[in-house]
Amino acid sequence: CTGLPEVTLTGMKADINVQLHNVGNSVYRATYTPNVAGSYLLNVMWSDRQVRGCPLKVAVTAVADAGRVLCSGDGLRVGTVGKEIRSFIDTRRAGPGELTAHCVGPHKVAYCELYDHGDGTFTLNVKPQESGRHALTIKYGGEHVAGSPFTLRVSGAPDASKVRVYGPGVEHGVLASFQSRFICDTRGAGAGQLTVRVRGPKGDLHISCLLQAGLILEYSLPVYQ
Repeated sequence: CTGLPEVTLTGMKADINVQLHNVGNSVYRATYTPNVAGSYLLNVMWSDRQVRGCPLKVAVTAVADAGRVLCSGDGLRVGTVGKEIRSFIDTRRAGPGELTAHCVGPHKVAYCELYDHGDGTFTLNVKPQESGRHALTIKYGGEHVAGSPFTLRVSGAPDASKVRVYGPGVEHGVLASFQSRFICDTRGAGAGQLTVRVRGPKGDLHISCLLQAGLILEYSLPVYQ
């Protein structure tokens, strides 16, 4: 039949220009390039008459952009065996896509749990089974996010029985010649907070400490006459 086609693609946010190419024998090829994601209506007219079945619904989705994913939190750097290592992931500017997380230690795979807040943000909980350096891989749409794979340093659970305390300050002595210095060696005891409290005849004593290499803490306390 004779006539000329007319094609339009309209959306709520924008309209898309449709180009027609005559390939011969009343056959036309229509091409268009969407720049804005959303729902569109495709309408085809032939000689000012609407083609049967039109308008057609066309859904345009955005391409996932892993480079726009934001990751934050201490869970991307350090952690302790036996404790959840938590970080936060924001995909709101990255378009639709699948978020995945995988964490591997020196010999074992750490359990990863992604909690979806329903607004494009996620909480990532990692549960390592061993100490040592871990590689945390976070991908969006099959591509690495910025900074992935992250190097996660996992220390062993704190073990107070491995802390050694020695020095003249923890031994018996004579007041005139007593030395108040002693050392707390925490090497091999895992990550933890060391606290020291000394109580004398006149109450708690003020303690000064010196942090040295290898996590050796040297404490000094005053000697009351």
